[in-house]
Amino acid sequence: MKRAQQRFLGLPAPRQSPSDDESLPISSLCLLDAAHLDLMRQVNVLGRWQGGTLFGEVVAGHFTVQLVTPLGPPTGATHPLFPHLPYLLGWSDCVARGSDEAVDWYGNWLAAPDGRLPDARADLSWLALGASQGLFDERHALLVLGMQEGQLLGRAYRWEEGQRMDVTCSFGLRASGL
Repeated sequence: MKRAQQRFLGLPAPRQSPSDDESLPISSLCLLDAAHLDLMRQVNVLGRWQGGTLFGEVVAGHFTVQLVTPLGPPTGATHPLFPHLPYLLGWSDCVARGSDEAVDWYGNWLAAPDGRLPDARADLSWLALGASQGLFDERHALLVLGMQEGQLLGRAYRWEEGQRMDVTCSFGLRASGL
């Protein structure tokens, strides 16, 4: 059962105990090359706050981002953190059918209207807002992005016990040492 289906359709979570590796909080995030390139293209769309979802796998606290999506169709996403429900469910269904069972929606990304990395002080507001709506916790991260001199820059966080926790970021397969 995928996170979006459980969260938005009210379906019960499967009855299984997570392994120790699965219950660790996210401590690092790595964008694989394809996800990195997709985010570079999306961050370069200027003019409004934008965001999307991060699909991948979390193993031993390491979130490997394999796929990024916008929040919805251009007319469907009205807030940069909150996904357009049919769009998210469609992506989740496609991911479930086309990949390993462990691949799921584990985070969101956010970019400023000018494409630059926003001031870090604003990140806490976005993170707290998303956490209050159940988007971010120990196992679901926020990635804030921007471009500088043709390079994608970012900061990632998780929300734990009412506090922002930094998550180490690396971009592209080569950056992760894989």
